[in-house]
Order: sequence, then structure tokens, then C-alpha cells
Amino acid sequence: GSLPRVVDVVPAHWYNTIAFQATQMEHHRGVTILNKKVPETIDNLPFLHIKEIRDRCNAVGGSLRKAIRLCKNVRADAESEGTDIPLPSFDIAATMYHASMDALRIGAIYDLAILAEAQRHLDMLACNHEYAKNLLVPDGSRRIFNTQEKLIGLNRLSVEMDNLMRAVAKEQSAALATYNEPSLVECRRTLEYASL
Repeated sequence: GSLPRVVDVVPAHWYNTIAFQATQMEHHRGVTILNKKVPETIDNLPFLHIKEIRDRCNAVGGSLRKAIRLCKNVRADAESEGTDIPLPSFDIAATMYHASMDALRIGAIYDLAILAEAQRHLDMLACNHEYAKNLLVPDGSRRIFNTQEKLIGLNRLSVEMDNLMRAVAKEQSAALATYNEPSLVECRRTLEYASL
């Protein structure tokens, strides 16, 4: 039997985009949902988002989904320890979508390279908010970092990823283990081709 659980009921209906009408391809079909708080309707293209993530992930041997999952787990761990990271899962996926394809391809063979690239990418965005604010979600419908709160979430996630990468790099390298806080560049180099 089903356990009692809290569910959100969101009024919605299909949104047949012009692209869907022309191609009849499901990934071009949208959904219009009601935001009761405003109230307003919001057009959403979840199937196109899923397709874009899937296609890019397949192109890098499955590493993109691993990078997304890693970031979500780091966020969840940080929040369980009291650090609020106001960056929704959808936006984490969209952020990692823009990571280096070449670096993620290496992650298909060397798993720790995924951590190295996730940290590098988040660090680069956290240090360059103007660039980050121009990134679009995979379906192209809006900018990822469209609020100050999400930029704060990006910064906090980046710091958490820095800490994780340093800890893992110290486990992989006896030389790095002697440093209290080894450089991020050295940690990345250690992890890029490290075997688990």
C-alpha cells in the first residue's frame, strides 16, 4: 500500500508550441502551469530540457548526469549541516549543462575528473557573476541566474565543492595531504586522471 505523503497539485495544461505543431515531436511540447501565489501562468518546456540534458550527457559518456547528481548531493549535505543553498535542482542541472564537454568526457573514464570539472565550472561562475548571469537554461526559455538569491546559492555551492575537492585530492595524493589548504589548481590536476 501507499504511505501517506504530502503532494502538490498544480493546475496545468498542454502548451502546443509552434515547433510542436510543425514537427509533432514530443520534446517540443510545453506545459502551462498556474502559479497561484501571483496568480499568473508560466509556460514551461520540460521535455525539451530533458532532451537537451540527455543528448549532452550521452555525448560525454554519461558524465553530465553524474556531475548534476554530485552537485545535488553536495547541496543536500550542506543543507543538512545548516548551510542554505538557494539553488533549485533544475538550475543546478542547467548550470552543469554549460560545463566543459571535453573535461566531462574524461570523466567517463576517470570518475574523479567529474568532481574536478564540477568544481572548476562552479568556481569560474562564482568568480564571474556577469558571465553567469548570461547563461540560459537548456531549453533557452530564461537565464539560469535570474535572481540575486540564485547567485548566493551558486557561491555557497561553489565553496562546498571547493572543500570537497580539497578533501578528496588529499586522499589521492600524499604530497597534497601535507598541506592545510592546497591550491584548487593542484587539486584539480590530481583528480583529473585519478583512478578510484
